Amino acid sequence: NEGASDHHDERVINISEAMTRDSGIEVATAGEGVITEHLTTYGKIVPDPGHVSHIGARFEGTITDVKVTIGQSVKKGDLLAKVEANQSLSSYPIHAPFDGIITARHANPGELAQKQPLFTVADYSFMWVELKIFPQDMTKVSAGQKISLVLNDKRINTTIDHVVPNDDDHPFILARASIDNPDNRLSAGMMAQGKVIINQQ
Repeated sequence: NEGASDHHDERVINISEAMTRDSGIEVATAGEGVITEHLTTYGKIVPDPGHVSHIGARFEGTITDVKVTIGQSVKKGDLLAKVEANQSLSSYPIHAPFDGIITARHANPGELAQKQPLFTVADYSFMWVELKIFPQDMTKVSAGQKISLVLNDKRINTTIDHVVPNDDDHPFILARASIDNPDNRLSAGMMAQGKVIINQQ
């Protein structure tokens, strides 16, 4: 019809309690809910530099005894090696600085201990996850935000500890979050997905 409106009149349909019950319709009062906005990002697991130690000789000398090998677990204070100092010709011990695993060994009996690292001890019970944040999202991410991580089908909830510049020429910054790894199931280099909570209402 000419001049007819494209808009339809609103209609209210009343349904009786009996019809509601017979139709299987359930009625509930609308309550408050939480709407969360996430930013999905990706990265990898890296060792915490504060939990990796490269151990050298205090004084130049000859390595006389080595007590550990690569892959061996050690406790803080465990004897790693003995060195006979060149100047005093007295022997002194080299101990593990903390609990960890021997990940590198450059010490054999009879070799000269100079300034090179003799052992590397790493504690992997505490790791970092580094997530890439690209330019369009940099203003949305900051320290203190909650983040949900997926690592090897395992979900971990944690918090961003700090955001740092990238040390190469790639156009992103790194959001770092600490994760506990008491069973050593997570290893450096593993890929990670993170969902950063950037808005919640």
